[in-house]
Amino acid sequence: MLAGLCYALTGFAAVGADGAVALRRSEVVFMGPKEVDIYRAYNATMVSWGGFAHLRDAKGAERLEARVKAAHELGLRYSVGLAFRTAFADMIEFDPKFEESVTGDLDGQPILVPWLWDHQHKGHPAYWFCTNSPGYRAYLKDQTRRAVTGAPDGLHIDDYAGTSGCPGGCFCRHCLDGFTAWLKAHAKPDELKAAGVESLDGFDYAAFLKGRGATAEDVRKKRWQLPLNALYETFQLQASRDFVAEIRRYAEELRGGPLLMSVNSSGGSAQSLVIAPVIDYFCGEVGHQAAREKVPAEPVFVAKMADALGKGLACTASGQDWAFVDEQKRPGLVRTWIAQLYAFGHGLMAPHRQWAYTATKGTHCADCGLCSGASGARSICIPVHGGKPVLSNYRKHITTT
Repeated sequence: MLAGLCYALTGFAAVGADGAVALRRSEVVFMGPKEVDIYRAYNATMVSWGGFAHLRDAKGAERLEARVKAAHELGLRYSVGLAFRTAFADMIEFDPKFEESVTGDLDGQPILVPWLWDHQHKGHPAYWFCTNSPGYRAYLKDQTRRAVTGAPDGLHIDDYAGTSGCPGGCFCRHCLDGFTAWLKAHAKPDELKAAGVESLDGFDYAAFLKGRGATAEDVRKKRWQLPLNALYETFQLQASRDFVAEIRRYAEELRGGPLLMSVNSSGGSAQSLVIAPVIDYFCGEVGHQAAREKVPAEPVFVAKMADALGKGLACTASGQDWAFVDEQKRPGLVRTWIAQLYAFGHGLMAPHRQWAYTATKGTHCADCGLCSGASGARSICIPVHGGKPVLSNYRKHITTT
């Protein structure tokens, strides 16, 4: 039945930098490693968000290598994964001077990861670390070394945007100096003059904003109204893109060959498109508005955006969506989401034990009834497997004569 929803006639698959197929239209992607019987139950073809070795020793590497090998033995491709924002505890363990790499607001106060409000490590909250900081970049390369083991096929980055997504920041010295250098290279004289900047010699954006009466609260709640904000956000977005490209090159050097590259993004906004040239496919969270209990529109938009960019898309619902499905027992919504995304040529990652979030429970795992166990998995994913010939021949737009 699912196959009947799909447009057919001409073949298409997003390809990676080395010509390998990034995502097939019939791909069944897992968000993170699972047991072998779960892979089989869902007819899985690929693992993304596959993690890195959490222990800095031979045992940690062996565990990751075993996960990659198990997937390969079933014919699955395996993408290891980096955590650019949530592995704050590992950063604290890695760098004794970790506080020098924490993002800061306009008053120099540390910025925390909002959805990790209930997490701590050694008495420290979940700091939002700055991806422009040399110390944190060194840590992320350490993560990369621990990920690229066991012959993975790809690399996925969660929260790739790093500092560019930081609420209320960042105004650390690395960001301020980097922005001044970026302005010297890219800003037009009339842009600077209109903002009241006469010279960039010794320019400090934080001091500039404070001199015009801006507060840390202004940056958090109405930064788009502040002078030079558009240029500052552009600098941060480009810095994030360039660092992701650097990490990809580093990972491929360690791997000794090309890796399929994805990030946690759907390409659904202007800011999220900046990363497109350095990835092979989008693999991220997309809001499905579960609480409305209607067929959502956003997945259609991001699917067509991915088509326009020539990129594949494997997505999952938001943490709030999964929490709603779990609490309200709405498995029909999940079936609808799967059918919708495959009908539009892309896919929802296998819905087995999903990350969920609410303001009261915080981060937790949603076990959605039909999303667990072999019988529930088969009821969802066998239609995808059976419709493979048609899904593989999806046509992203209809040509009329």
